[in-house]
Amino acid sequence: MALRENHRQHRSADRARLELIRSGQSAAAIASARADGRWHTGESADEVRAALLADWYDDPGTPGVDKLLVATTVAEVERLNSAARAMLVADGRLVGRRVRN
Repeated sequence: MALRENHRQHRSADRARLELIRSGQSAAAIASARADGRWHTGESADEVRAALLADWYDDPGTPGVDKLLVATTVAEVERLNSAARAMLVADGRLVGRRVRN
């Protein structure tokens, strides 16, 4: 099996950055993302996480359909999910019994 076509990155700049990453040129990919306003930093992980959650929450799309929160570790996934769930419960957009695995 081989990946022949990229369906995830729709913008040509994002596709170019992905190619840079695949070819080991991560510094160039980061520089490109910064120049395009798509690289965000903060004083701490908590600050970056708060900004990410605020951007996600303020986006008018449907969670899980039009917008996603993505993380690199299970622990970070759990932190983001917990915070996002609390935001949606607080404003009444998420109601009912909580489902557990």
